[in-house]
Amino acid sequence: MYGQSSSLGSTLMQIRNIIARAAAWAVVALLFQWIFKAQGRKAIQRNGSAVVSYSVPLKACHALGVMLLLILAIAAAWSGEKMYVMSFGTMAFVGFCCSWELYSKRIEFDDREFVIYLAWCKPKRIPWTDVISFKNESSLDWTVRTRSHGKITFFAFLSGLQDLRAAAEKNVRKDSSLVVPLPASGGHSQSLQP
Repeated sequence: MYGQSSSLGSTLMQIRNIIARAAAWAVVALLFQWIFKAQGRKAIQRNGSAVVSYSVPLKACHALGVMLLLILAIAAAWSGEKMYVMSFGTMAFVGFCCSWELYSKRIEFDDREFVIYLAWCKPKRIPWTDVISFKNESSLDWTVRTRSHGKITFFAFLSGLQDLRAAAEKNVRKDSSLVVPLPASGGHSQSLQP
């Protein structure tokens, strides 16, 4: 009788662990779906310019991740696990440093130019006539090559990049070649003459 109840308790614990893991994976999948859906949103219109920036879901997930790492570091410190404290603390610090990029980077554009704002440098004003190419370098990077500012890379999680690409197609000089990705190409690029 005693052996059966401990076996039943063990089976219930295993079932509870499986359900908890499935629920955690479902939450992670929903968070990623939320982030990817927000990525495709249009640029925000503000004062006659369109604004491209990181989405609220990405910022929220980042903040939750940094808070979780800090909680894990505090819990590890409480239990005396020095290695975990250093690991979680370092990851939380790096995540906190990345927040400058997430919360300060934005790109404003209109028919004449686009301006890149970052927390650690002056705004870069780039006229459309200076743009040589605009393309997908990889699945996570979009690159703009300019005559006077060199190569500028944008992370693909910026909301409104499709609008920026459309503005580039519309405003780049006729004698320059513009490289833009095909929508269904899976990251491959095609050169277009605007």
